[in-house]
This record gives sequence, structure tokens and C-alpha cells, in this order.
Amino acid sequence: MNEKEERKPHSISIDNRNKCVMSGITKVISATDSCITLQTTLGALTINGTGLKLTSYSESSGALSLLGEISILKYGSKTSTFKKIFG
Repeated sequence: MNEKEERKPHSISIDNRNKCVMSGITKVISATDSCITLQTTLGALTINGTGLKLTSYSESSGALSLLGEISILKYGSKTSTFKKIFG
């Protein structure tokens, strides 16, 4: 992750499990109506649900909005440093 990405704050706001606004998104990895996978400044983020739809994304600002019924938010690890040291 480069220095510019690390400075962007990452936040998530969810309204009634069907509208989501985020910041700190660096890349949309994949998007279907049941699963959206993103890269954030804090690591990978997977969103599962039904009827998911990206409504906006700005790579320059890192802002993203989506609609649909959100059931799961799951973060992956930011780095594997712990495994490198102890594993």
C-alpha cells in the first residue's frame, strides 16, 4: 500500500441495512448482486447480501455508495506480517 492510500481515512455508514456510503476505498475488485469485494486503506472488504448495486465510485476520492440488502461485512487482513514473523 502506498503512502497516499494510507492517509485516506476509511469509514462506513449503513442506513437500515440497505444503503451504504464508504470512504477510503482504493479499488473495486469485483461486484455482483450478491457479493462486492473491495480494497480499502485498511485491507480487503467483502460485502454479502441480496440485490447489491454500486451506485457510485470515485477512485480519486475513494468514495463509494451502494444499495441492496446487506447481510455480511467481512474484512481480510491488512498485511500478513504476523504470519511472516510467527508462522
